[in-house]
Parts: sequence; C-alpha cells; structure tokens
Amino acid sequence: MAIRGGIKNVMEVGIPVGIRTTVTKLNIDHAPEVVELAHRLGISRVAFYHLVPSGRGRGIVNLLPSPPEQLLRFLMKLIDIARKYSDVEILTVDNPADGVVASLLASNDEGEFMSKLRLVSRMGACSAGRKVMSIYPNGDVYPCQFFNDKPMGNVRKERLTEIWLRPRVNTELVIRLRERNYGDSPCMRCPYLRYCGGCRVRAGGVLNNDLWSMDVVYHELAVTLMETW
Repeated sequence: MAIRGGIKNVMEVGIPVGIRTTVTKLNIDHAPEVVELAHRLGISRVAFYHLVPSGRGRGIVNLLPSPPEQLLRFLMKLIDIARKYSDVEILTVDNPADGVVASLLASNDEGEFMSKLRLVSRMGACSAGRKVMSIYPNGDVYPCQFFNDKPMGNVRKERLTEIWLRPRVNTELVIRLRERNYGDSPCMRCPYLRYCGGCRVRAGGVLNNDLWSMDVVYHELAVTLMETW
C-alpha cells in the first residue's frame, strides 16, 4: 500500500511514472496483476526485467523462472492482458527470446509470424556493446549494465567515441557481441539468432562462466514452442 501511495503522490505533481520490476520464479505468475495495477492508476508503461545473474544476482540463480512452463505461461498471460488493457505498454527486458516466442504465440499463421519478426529484428536481440553501453560513476564504460566486470575503457582517460569505436580492453568481447559470433554455441545454429542471441551474461552465469554458451534456461522455452509450430 505504501508503494501505491507513493506512485499516486508522484503522479499528482506531474512526474511521469512507469513500473519496472524483476521477475523470478517467485513472482512471475503475478505479472498480470502488475499490469492491472498500472491500468487502475493510469500508468502507461510496465517493464518486466528477467533476472540476470550479474553482481548480487549471481547469488540467486536458483530464482530463475522454470522453463518452459512458467515462462510460457508468463508470455501467454501478458499477451492476453495486453489485449485487455491497450492503454498500458508492456515490455519484457533481458530475454531476447521473448520477442520470437511472443510473435509466435500472437500469430495466426506463418505470414503474420514473419511480419512480427520483422519488427523484432528492429527492436529485439541483445543490445550489449551494439546499441547500448553503461557508464559508471568512476568513468568506466561497459557493454551494458550487466557486463559490469568487462570494461571497454574509461571516459576520464579517453574520449567516449574512441571507447565505442575502438575499445582498447575486452576488444574481442565487444567485436563478438557486435558480430554475434558465439563460436560453437548451439545459438549459432538457431534460425532465430538475428532476432535473439540470448543473454550472454546469463549464459555465463549459469553455464560454467562461459559467455558464449547457450542461454539455456530461456532457450528451452523457445525450442519447446518452435517444435509445436
């Protein structure tokens, strides 16, 4: 109740409000209730962040949702409630497979599926080191907020454009992220690589610290659904 009161107070003074929350296996089934709350309060955007085992998140890998059951149910419920509350924009973050799977769930035929995938190709896939970067207070620049142990450089020592265009540290990492070159990862054999690619940080946090392995927890959802198409 205190949080809801806080949201209302902020909105009353004209500050734009959105809701962001991290989904785990403990709360993922309650996601539609968050959208309903946003609708009642007049909030136009809700973002559900998938848990990434980075920083303190490394200690709670066991809270990743169960694939494919919880993840599939999560997306199906979000699609249903999005149709009910068109005034609330719903986003899922840090699981690139969502775009592919949601497109399939919401399509009536292959043509509609491919049309939705074209939108995913513009908006989806992992953005780390390609479309985003994260700058920390000490000036360190990272490929994203979750790659917080792989600096690309420091803005107190060199220009930001130089760091972005020609990173002097973790150079191979950045190049592979941009080229989506995951070596012998099963992701490289997936026909939906260009739309997804998985979360490299989550892949490394779950499978023996190998960044280029498969984002296994979320991959199982996609594979299960593709086999039923």
